[in-house]
Amino acid sequence: MRTWVFSSDLILPSSSSVTLYNCSAFSVTSCTSCLAVNIDTGYDCGWCNGTSRCVEPETCTSLLTFVNQSHQCPSPVLSSVSPSSGPFGGGTRLTINGTNLGVTVVDIVNVTVGGVICVIQPEGFRPGEQFVCVTGNY
Repeated sequence: MRTWVFSSDLILPSSSSVTLYNCSAFSVTSCTSCLAVNIDTGYDCGWCNGTSRCVEPETCTSLLTFVNQSHQCPSPVLSSVSPSSGPFGGGTRLTINGTNLGVTVVDIVNVTVGGVICVIQPEGFRPGEQFVCVTGNY
């Protein structure tokens, strides 16, 4: 828990604003999901490998374990692909779930199923957690 102490002498112009935020409050579960928070909010959140949590830079015990760029995140891990089968003619809409699957949809490139390109669909993308693609013709 952080305690903020403000001096009673603090005077801000009426046009000023102060934003307080807590990166761990976003309840994200992977490095790339955490970094997506920065894109959506403009905050300075990063992934702390030591605790596997989305945090502010100063709360990670070692800067060597603080990740704030997507190329530093751990490799993607797939947890499920649905549906598990489809026609040889292609056109099957696959939903792929996992961790560290990209900060933005453009991070996902060169997905193949059985050696055939699976075309990424922007809708259904959840940063770091899920993407959707449509299989090509086998």
